[in-house]
Amino acid sequence: MEISLTMQRKIYDSPAARQRAYRQRLKARITGLERPPSRSERKHTRPQRLADAQGELEALADEYQHWLDGRPANMEDGDLAGRLRETIDLLQEAIGIVAQVDPPSGFGR
Repeated sequence: MEISLTMQRKIYDSPAARQRAYRQRLKARITGLERPPSRSERKHTRPQRLADAQGELEALADEYQHWLDGRPANMEDGDLAGRLRETIDLLQEAIGIVAQVDPPSGFGR
């Protein structure tokens, strides 16, 4: 709890309340200034994350292919089937592009 005096000085109930108010003011001041996670905070290195992205693209392409394969024969030439084929082709192209990426090694490696 804070009580405001006429001179704009705030008096707090306890040092803990003063510290909490200070931390809130500090947090409000630096809200938009977030730093990227440190190396120890990152779960994977950049090459591992790139490999994960390629795996996700492959899984997504497989899901769309399974969707296309599960459609009835009389719906193979419809608009949705064409869009599914186009999506699969674009995902395969993206997989090829990601596979070609050769990231540089880090400092001292």
